[in-house]
Amino acid sequence: MPLGITITFENFIKGITYFSDEKENKNQIPIYHRAASCWNKRKNFRDLISQNYISEEEKKKHILKCYLERLIYDDMYKHLTLHFPKNMNTQELTQNIGHLHQLNSRSQNYYNHFLGEDIKIELFYDNLFPSMLNVYYLKNNILQRTEQFLKSTFIDDYGNTQYSNNVYCTKIEGGNETHFVQSF
Repeated sequence: MPLGITITFENFIKGITYFSDEKENKNQIPIYHRAASCWNKRKNFRDLISQNYISEEEKKKHILKCYLERLIYDDMYKHLTLHFPKNMNTQELTQNIGHLHQLNSRSQNYYNHFLGEDIKIELFYDNLFPSMLNVYYLKNNILQRTEQFLKSTFIDDYGNTQYSNNVYCTKIEGGNETHFVQSF
C-alpha cells in the first residue's frame, strides 16, 4: 500500500517529469522506479544506464530526470510526513535509510556526469499539496537557467483534492522567458 505522499508525488510530477508515453504495464511504486526514471531499486543504476544508452546525452538526460524526481520526493517527504527526532538532544529528522541511500547514490551519479554543475529545487505548497516547482540549474555556482512549473489543484465532486491536467511552465535563460503548457 503506497503512502499518501507517494500518490501525491506521482500526481504532481505528471506533466512535469512524468508523461503518458512512460507508462508501464506494471505499476512502479514510487513512480520514480519506472524505466524512464530511476528503474527498479534492486538493479544497479549505473549498469542499467551503461547497458541501455549509447550516447552520453541520453545518459545525462536520464540521470538528470532520476535525480530531479528524487529531489522532489525528498522535499515532499520532509514537508509532508510526520518526523520524530532521533533523540531528545537533536532536531535532526529521521528518514528511511534506504531512501537516503538512494538519494545519495543518485546525487553522486549526477555530479559524476555533470561536472561543475548543480541543480537545486524549491517547492511551494498549497494546503499541503505541492503546487509550484522551481528548478535552478547552476554551473560553477552561477545560475544558468530556471524552470518553473505551476500545477493548480481543485476539489472534485467527492471533496478530494485533484490536480488539473495542465502544467504551466516558464523557462528563464539568458534573460529570455519562454512560456508553454505541458500535460501528462
